[in-house]
Amino acid sequence: MPPPNTLYLSALPFLFLFIFLSTSHFFPNQSSPFSLSLFKPSSPSPEVQIGQGIIVGTIIDEKYPAPVEAFLGIPYAQPPVGELRFRRAVKVQASDERVSAGKWGYIIGALGFLPSKLTFEENIVNLGLHDQVFLLQWVQDNIEAFGGDKNDVTIFGLSAGAHSIGHHILNYKEGTKPLFHKAILESGAPTSRAVHPYDAPIHAEQFALFLNLTNCSSPPPPSSPILECLRTLPSKSITTAQTAVFDTYNPSLRWAFQPVIDHELIHGRPIDVWKSGKWNRVPIMTGHATNEGTFYVPRQVSTSEEFTDFWRTLLPHFTESDLKRIEELYPDPETNQESVYREERNMSALGIGSQFKRLEASYAQYAYICPVLQTASIVSFSSSSTDKKQAVYVFHWAVNSSVLGGANHGDNMYYESFQESITSISERQKEISGVYHGFVTSFITSKGGDLDGVEGRFGKGVKWGKFKGRNGEERKGQNRKGKVGSRKE
Repeated sequence: MPPPNTLYLSALPFLFLFIFLSTSHFFPNQSSPFSLSLFKPSSPSPEVQIGQGIIVGTIIDEKYPAPVEAFLGIPYAQPPVGELRFRRAVKVQASDERVSAGKWGYIIGALGFLPSKLTFEENIVNLGLHDQVFLLQWVQDNIEAFGGDKNDVTIFGLSAGAHSIGHHILNYKEGTKPLFHKAILESGAPTSRAVHPYDAPIHAEQFALFLNLTNCSSPPPPSSPILECLRTLPSKSITTAQTAVFDTYNPSLRWAFQPVIDHELIHGRPIDVWKSGKWNRVPIMTGHATNEGTFYVPRQVSTSEEFTDFWRTLLPHFTESDLKRIEELYPDPETNQESVYREERNMSALGIGSQFKRLEASYAQYAYICPVLQTASIVSFSSSSTDKKQAVYVFHWAVNSSVLGGANHGDNMYYESFQESITSISERQKEISGVYHGFVTSFITSKGGDLDGVEGRFGKGVKWGKFKGRNGEERKGQNRKGKVGSRKE
């Protein structure tokens, strides 16, 4: 492998942003979420001068082909505390002092996504997405000082990170160039979650519960305004309340504190924005795992009624006819001997019910697999008179990590970074990790994200063709009959 000439940025849980100088090995362990972490070839004195001061780095040498300078935890915005809580990010003030690594947290939960009529009127919905835009602008303003290329930025995310990246792709503004040039969306898409208006009933209900738990629904003087009350609370009060609200809705997977339609970053329902044909046209790599639902659905589901009730609660606007259609698409293993969802594992040992496999598969396809393939299909088949067709690559991760989880949500991230914990399992696992790792890094470091003809050290003739639809002859990103490897040696 060539030496790691990379700059690595991490942001939000499962959202990673990369600016690469050229080809690379891949990335060392990242620092805290939403901290800004940059890596480049080592030199005796790792210091960089930017507008906010002198950034002091460190040297990392952990079995990489060459040591690297690491600039970890660069503060690119002021901490969202005190009067800056529930406000948009504010630039760090310039300083003559040297700035060492600092630990920062990306604002998630109630602090980053607290939709309501009030917060919309105060212009503070989707603060987490605004932070990501703020970070990308910081990259444009500063990355050249680190040797990076501001015209070759790849945003990279898994799960919630992929959903966020999808929203940035759809955030098209006429005459404005996007702050990124390639995108990797793993196990997620802008249509993976129901995106409601800021004042939707579910958000109003969750906001009211949050205010009640913080005692800010009717705060006493002098801090009468609700937001003033929330800004003066101890952090513990905020986190305790948001955990209680999240836990209340978590069993039904109607998660609180989500991105909403604000007509600024999210301009409408994602499916409608796709249909408009207006999005930021950049090369895309996307994909999904086989068993995306095992983390999320209840394990003890044992009757068809429980299966249907799950969907009735999650999608309250579905009619009985809609629910009946779901039941037909996923045949009941209790009444249909030919159902592929009949459980053959030891259910008592795994602590699962007879409907778990059925529910897992249906939710996986609803929340992750179908949105991923929908994104790939819409983008790959779109064209206009002014834009070239986007390059789209699709993978299906099928490496089973456990009997219960199968090829689980997020399993692939351990392989793409070529971690020793994976490569030391066996030569076969090392090969799978190497092939996948090579394709991901090649996409990031190549101009235009073109993988045609790419063969890395582990490739040995394996090619990844552009996505051309479910039955397209070039759907070769799903290597080995549509799947990336297996743990069966």
